[in-house]
Amino acid sequence: HGPHPRAWLVPGRNHHKCNYDELTDVLNDASRDLPDPARITSHRLRHTFATELLSAGMSLVSVMRLLGHRDHRMTLRYAAITLELVADEYQSALARLATKYRLPPNPASAPPGPGDAPEPDQLLDHLARWVRKHAPASAAPRDLLRRIARRRREVQNLTPPTKK
Repeated sequence: HGPHPRAWLVPGRNHHKCNYDELTDVLNDASRDLPDPARITSHRLRHTFATELLSAGMSLVSVMRLLGHRDHRMTLRYAAITLELVADEYQSALARLATKYRLPPNPASAPPGPGDAPEPDQLLDHLARWVRKHAPASAAPRDLLRRIARRRREVQNLTPPTKK
């Protein structure tokens, strides 16, 4: 018993890999009545395939292997990273950081309610507490804490006091 027969996305004659001319014919038939005047080519299909796989969460390394590239830079040329993917990954990273550093909730992530958003001076206070707790004892954290305290005083002078 040999390896299982490979299933091709577009099988050729006798269920073998189709050649370039057969693939071109299939793509031309499939795109004949589409409103988009741009012809669908195997190369465009490959770009779209890579982009969709990355957008669906497949890793760059896996897409690179699937496309048969030896260098990740070639895969990056094929795969367009959508703005939606960047935004989703950014929000996920912020959520992981907030959990890791026990930050107050991001006011932009939930609909604002009365008194829900922390005040800027409270955020600076959270930051100062975090630096005191996690930074090694040296001159750098002391300088940073002085700058945070200075900014906090400036913010308190700019904003009206909140009702508590």
